[in-house]
Amino acid sequence: MLALPIALPAILAGQIDIETVKIKCEIDNALPVKFRSSLKELTLDVWGTFQFDKTNRFIKFSLSTERISKASFQVTFDNETFSHAKYTVEHQVVSAWLDMAIKRRISWGRELAQYFRR
Repeated sequence: MLALPIALPAILAGQIDIETVKIKCEIDNALPVKFRSSLKELTLDVWGTFQFDKTNRFIKFSLSTERISKASFQVTFDNETFSHAKYTVEHQVVSAWLDMAIKRRISWGRELAQYFRR
């Protein structure tokens, strides 16, 4: 059986950092300082989206407060501390990437098997 590697894009880690900072800034801008300082912990459900070009190559990753497409997946932004939020988002995004990559490899394997059955 042909085993294809499942690798993370080199730019994904940097994009996760940037998107996490953007969501943190949105939270900071949406809530007055007096509320932010009194909040011990804030948990938000945001949406992550992997974007690909026409040749199925990874272009970018984005986080938003609204679902962008059917392929968007839910990410819990746990704002206890920024480093904790970044870690949890990173963990969830990598898990989603691996899930998606495995599903793609399985579908490619099925297509290959059908091709050889002919």
